[in-house]
Amino acid sequence: MRNRMQKMIVPLLVIATMGAAVHAGFWNAPIGDPNNYWDEAGKWDPVGVPDTGTKVQFSRETAECIINSAAVSGQLVVGDGGTVGWVHRLTIADGGSLVCGGTAWAASGYDRSSIVTVEQGGSLRSVMRFGVGLVAGPPDAPQISYLNIEGGDMVVHGNLQIGTVGNGTTTSNHTGIVNVKSGTLHVTGNLEFRNPSVSFIDIAYGTLTVNGNVTALVADLADNVPANISGFGGKGTVQSVYANGVTTITASHPMDPWPVWPRDKTLHDGDIQLEWTNLDPNVPGNSVWVDVWFGTDPNKLDSANYWKVISAPVAGENTTAVTVSAPVTGTVPTTYYWQVDSYIYGNPTEGVIEGDVWSFKVSDDTPPTNVSAGANMITWIGKHVDLTGTYDDDGKSPVKETWRSSNPGVVFSPSDDGGVTANSRVATATINTAGPVTLVFEADDQLNDPIADDMTVTVYENACEAARVGDNRAGDYPGDITGPDGVPDCLINLQDFAALAMEWLSDYTLPGPVSMQP
Repeated sequence: MRNRMQKMIVPLLVIATMGAAVHAGFWNAPIGDPNNYWDEAGKWDPVGVPDTGTKVQFSRETAECIINSAAVSGQLVVGDGGTVGWVHRLTIADGGSLVCGGTAWAASGYDRSSIVTVEQGGSLRSVMRFGVGLVAGPPDAPQISYLNIEGGDMVVHGNLQIGTVGNGTTTSNHTGIVNVKSGTLHVTGNLEFRNPSVSFIDIAYGTLTVNGNVTALVADLADNVPANISGFGGKGTVQSVYANGVTTITASHPMDPWPVWPRDKTLHDGDIQLEWTNLDPNVPGNSVWVDVWFGTDPNKLDSANYWKVISAPVAGENTTAVTVSAPVTGTVPTTYYWQVDSYIYGNPTEGVIEGDVWSFKVSDDTPPTNVSAGANMITWIGKHVDLTGTYDDDGKSPVKETWRSSNPGVVFSPSDDGGVTANSRVATATINTAGPVTLVFEADDQLNDPIADDMTVTVYENACEAARVGDNRAGDYPGDITGPDGVPDCLINLQDFAALAMEWLSDYTLPGPVSMQP
């Protein structure tokens, strides 16, 4: 795995408030370098990991750059000059995050081709507009640049600008392509196509969201010829829904397959039912036959690892499901591939339409057991509580460990999402409201249902109240009579002695029967 550290979110405030002078940092890892990670100081020219004052530039023939921990930069420019025809590559892997700031823009592809990829578990934040193919290429050298969201998430704080048209004499067109294969891409500004004849956004199992109501724009972009927004490479249907100030754009595959990873989480190994919707027949009412391929290799020519589980015309007439055996083999999880080829022309042996190759993952992992948040505790406002969640697990897959609370007065550290949760087994919680508060610890192996346990923290106004009321210590210290505000203060000193001395040897026993007080 590329991941070497747990994911850490870097607050945008770091960028917004920076005052450092801007300097350039050039990615300089040699081709073939096995340790081509962003956080390797020696892979930059001049030497040093970029900070918020660094304009990061990819301008040389270098190895792919991989981010697998928390990273920041100033302006980000991938594909900024250099050899024509060279493709510059930046990948944000599982556990990696990048916040790029600056004052103008960021780009996958300035005037040279590039590929920026956000993998599952990765995160990219641009605090300014983001261009995919931002500036036209050199004369007679059209460029193509990509932004691929492959299970991770990206936020663009500004316009998403896609492609550029050259002027025909000194520069060439720059094609911009955005693939939202899975994961999320959120744009706070506009969708701006500046080379619409070849540039586009294609959505598969991911989600594109845009601030404001852009449903009419999405419909127009999808209807353009060629389409500027498509689903599944033009095979699918694009939908957009506006609600709560945001337009959510998704796509549906015409065969609606299940399971498909990563949309569908890793499954338990064993018998798996593959399900799909058949394509419409060429003549309404006719049958549709299918061949269903399945195995551990997506190549039909690899007969040892990819075979037919349904074969037309022996079977497969109007079939929409089949059960396959998918045990764990080799490393966990095991990836299986499947494909449905269709015969829609009334003949089960001719006119085949080859289907897409889908995949899913299986694991024999068992859920965590003996999950415990720990014993209930007492504290006081502003005083942190140390937390250590515990559980047992078979270790076959990573476990995501999370502390959370529905109480807005709870702040976790280390924290994600502004303190609302802590993605760590060991954390602290500082609580700013008095009363009982529930903290929940959850262990999630990403396969089984999460297992959680909770604890109650009773919060008092101050440390003295926590001792006297919460820990029942008032009776242990009868000499604590008063404090500066007239109530016991958990400190036995001369003030308590003076209060006692004022009543020293006073005898207030009754001399005889008296009337009851009204």
